[in-house]
This record gives sequence, C-alpha cells and structure tokens, in this order.
Amino acid sequence: MSGSLAVPKYFQHQKIQNLAVGIASAGGGVGSFIFPPIVRYLDNEYGWKGMFMILGGIVLHICVFGLLYRPLPNRDENENPTRKTKRQSSVHVPEPNDWSFLCSLTFHFVAANNFLYSFGASIIYGHLAAYAQYHLHINKTDAAFLYSVIGISITIAKITQGLIADYHKVHPIFKAINQYILFYSIGGIATGFLLVDAGYAGLVVYCVLFGTSMAANGGSLIPAILMELFGQNKLSLPYGMVLAEMSIGTTLGAPAAGKN
Repeated sequence: MSGSLAVPKYFQHQKIQNLAVGIASAGGGVGSFIFPPIVRYLDNEYGWKGMFMILGGIVLHICVFGLLYRPLPNRDENENPTRKTKRQSSVHVPEPNDWSFLCSLTFHFVAANNFLYSFGASIIYGHLAAYAQYHLHINKTDAAFLYSVIGISITIAKITQGLIADYHKVHPIFKAINQYILFYSIGGIATGFLLVDAGYAGLVVYCVLFGTSMAANGGSLIPAILMELFGQNKLSLPYGMVLAEMSIGTTLGAPAAGKN
C-alpha cells in the first residue's frame, strides 16, 4: 500500500501517474514468474524450514528498498523564502482522517467486488497445481510452471493497463473503471472453462487470461479509480479499506474451497 501511495506523488503529471504505478506494481508479477522454480529448488535443497528462512531473508530486503523513498522537494523554487518556510513546515502537519468515503455507494461496490474477486482468485492460486497434477495427471514441474505463466501475464498486463489508463482523455473507453470491469469479466468467464478438460495447453491459455485479469486486482487500476472518486490526497483510507477487504477474501477463499 505504501508504494502505491508514494509512487504517484513522485509523478505529479497525471498523464504518467498510472503508468508509474503499473510499472512499480509489476514487480509482483516478476516475482510470481521467477520464484516458483526458486521455491522448488530451495525446498529440495534445504527442506521447507530452510526454504522459509531464506525466503524471509529475501523479503526483508524490502526494508532496504524502502529507504530509497525521500521527501519531495518544494517544486516552486521562485517563491518567497518566508512563504516557502511556512509551506514546508505546514506539509508535516497531519490532516485529520476523512471517513466521508464510507458514505459513497460506489466505494462499497468496489470494496465488495474486490472481496469476492480475491476470494475466488485465492482458490485458483491455492489449488491450480493440485488440479493440474491430480485431475489432469500433469507432472509436478509442469504444474508449477503454470504459476510462472500467470506471473508473466501479470507483469505485462499491469504495465499495459497503466499505460492505457493514462490515455483516458483520448477516449472514455480507456478509463480505469472500464478496464477494471473488462479484465475482471475476462477472469470470471475464463475460469468457467476449467470445467472443460482442455489439457495442459488449455491450462496455459487459461493462466494467461487469469494473469491478465489478476493484474487489474493489484496494479494501477484500483488506485486510479479511487483517486478519481476521492482525490490523491484522500486515497490512503479508502485504498486501505479495499486492501483489507481483499485480504479477508484471500484468507478465506482457498481454505473454503479445500474444505468442500
């Protein structure tokens, strides 16, 4: 969340804000692509306990990269020094939390939609490999590769979606909300085709479509929608609430499916 909130502030020009967020969030797709074989290797070499210790050390590097964030300089270099000092000092005064977004019906639709999407998507992530292995009798290595296919699709789609969203003034069809509806629909419709046994090739095609849809769940589109509704300065609370709903859905989805 902190990265999604910080990146737009470094790119004040609205034309490239969404692209910047898309590129930044594409790192998640890169991780989904490269880590499945790494996890398998670490598990084979060091066991599951050693694997988690090494992965924990890798994840801690986010603290190092977080240190790269710095306060933005005053953009108006020509203003009066006295006014400049006052302005700089006022930046650090925290504003009271504004919970008025809870009165927005649109916000609640977005939050509920992301809860349901994350609930369903976690089932795919949790059980896709098992489905490939035990239902389609695909070997373990090829089943794990499906997650890499999803990761590649997420990476490409996040950058593309952010780039397209920046051209919403050219035509309304490019707006973030329209892309959001389109790609969520693609994910839902494509998942229905899992009921048909299309073999390994069919699963690869599905993973491409699912990854493209999943990019809309964690890329630039949701922040762009919320910024359009509430403004950049009031993004943190509504975005945090949406992420909380997504987390609850992700937590419940795979266990619920496994129980059934």
